[in-house]
Amino acid sequence: PRPVFMTKNLHLLAEPRVMKERHLKLRLAGDDGRPLEAVWWDGVEKLDGRTLRTGARIELAYTVEPNTWQGVTRLQLVVQDLKL
Repeated sequence: PRPVFMTKNLHLLAEPRVMKERHLKLRLAGDDGRPLEAVWWDGVEKLDGRTLRTGARIELAYTVEPNTWQGVTRLQLVVQDLKL
């Protein structure tokens, strides 16, 4: 199994992007301002009516996985859970 990490005090840089009507792509940053990308598989359902808005502060539990797109591989955060 992959290790699960937790980071507090992240904020959303933009509204989440919905992918295939089920998944969410999140653009986040910590206190240092460095942008991070995260994907939340089935995130629309897991939000359970909660709303994620730009600037929202969250705590995030995630794994880190490689993501290759158009021949470029980057590390991507994969959300396991989040707390608003």
